[in-house]
Parts: sequence; C-alpha cells; structure tokens
Amino acid sequence: MDTIKENVDNWLTNRLDAQWSSEKISPLLTSEILLSSIDYFFKLESNVKVNYLISFLSLRKQLVKQLSSEIGKVLEVAKDDTDAWVKITAKVVELLLFSISPTPIVSFEDPSFTKIINLLQTS
Repeated sequence: MDTIKENVDNWLTNRLDAQWSSEKISPLLTSEILLSSIDYFFKLESNVKVNYLISFLSLRKQLVKQLSSEIGKVLEVAKDDTDAWVKITAKVVELLLFSISPTPIVSFEDPSFTKIINLLQTS
C-alpha cells in the first residue's frame, strides 16, 4: 500500500485513463487512497479526474457512509479545479451521493425528460 500511497497519481492514471473505467476502481478505493489523492489531484489529467469522481458513484452505500469524510474532501478539491468539467462533475457527484432528498432528481414522467429522449432518438 505504501507504493500506491507514494504514487497515487500514477496508480489512478493507469486505472482511469481508459473510457468507462470508473466502476473498476471503486472496490479498490480506501480511506488512505482517497486522502493521498488529494495532494496529487492537481497533477492528474482532466479525464482521469472526471473518471475518478464518477467512480464514487459505483461505491456501495455502506462504503460511501464509511468514506464520506474522505470523499467530501476530494470533492472540495475538485470543485476548485481549473477545468469546468471537473468542477461540474464534482458538484453532480456530491449531489447524487449526499443529497438529503429521497426523491429522484429526474422523473421519467417529466416533460423535459421526454423531450430530451425524443431529441436523442431523432439525432
């Protein structure tokens, strides 16, 4: 684990550089990795940062509760990033993970949702 802690930026890049790689890293995230990543977050490429943040959404609910403090710290750093996509992703992930409201953000019956689906189908 010391190797990962010392090279967390390389470790994350190697695992998250590919598309659709976010869920693969979730089971490997620990408190130590999350805290270590904060110091190296600025060194990561934007696509790796976004994939890293999205990986939090694949965590089991119990693990999110256990790691909520560490995840929150990573999200705070991400919300101050220079890349707009990283900032937006951090805010969306925070909303989805820590939203107090038990109601869904989007309803399938919502007219806006239907319009978006229709637009996607015609494109």
